[in-house]
Amino acid sequence: MFETRPKVADRLDEEVVAWLTTVRPDGQPQSSIVWFLRDGDDLLIYSQENAGKLRNIAANPKVAFNLRSDEHGDFDFEAEAETGTGTYTQASTEFASLPAIRLTVSATVN
Repeated sequence: MFETRPKVADRLDEEVVAWLTTVRPDGQPQSSIVWFLRDGDDLLIYSQENAGKLRNIAANPKVAFNLRSDEHGDFDFEAEAETGTGTYTQASTEFASLPAIRLTVSATVN
């Protein structure tokens, strides 16, 4: 997906934080600022073990992922989330035991 959108890929490689929006069981959206890594066409986010976003994703994997606006406008993504451990990536063994969220981006909305 990002190979055909080099400006989006570059922006994802430059940014270190974004907003992840999940949905609580009562239907209320919950936005969290997160640090992330781009892993090919997916985005990887590490989390604390008991974070609400992990519970929310377990109940509903549809999420929104947003970068801050710049002179080119907004970078908003629709994605499916999957939770697991840090073994999702080869980036670093220091994260291997942390809960991780892998976002598979289905659409770029901007």
